[in-house]
Amino acid sequence: MARLTGKVALITGAAGGQGTAEAELFLREEAAVVLADVDAAAGESVAQRLAGHGGKVLFLRRRGVLEGGRRGGTGALWRAPHSRQQCRNDRPPGHR
Repeated sequence: MARLTGKVALITGAAGGQGTAEAELFLREEAAVVLADVDAAAGESVAQRLAGHGGKVLFLRRRGVLEGGRRGGTGALWRAPHSRQQCRNDRPPGHR
């Protein structure tokens, strides 16, 4: 059994770079992965590629960040108890 079997990882900024690498890592450890990004085309492409390798993957398009807080498609997921298993925070240092 892999270390993340039965867990859900929510990864923002997942359409490329570090976010995509983290999604691949979590999937290798058998987590289900929710990908979120403002780039819908790239995010869908990553999600399809990862799901094609047998991973449990869902993509949500984020609408972006507003000064003073976040907005987008991930709020409802964060409030769901099963989604709190693993979360990557992509805010820059010092950002509240």
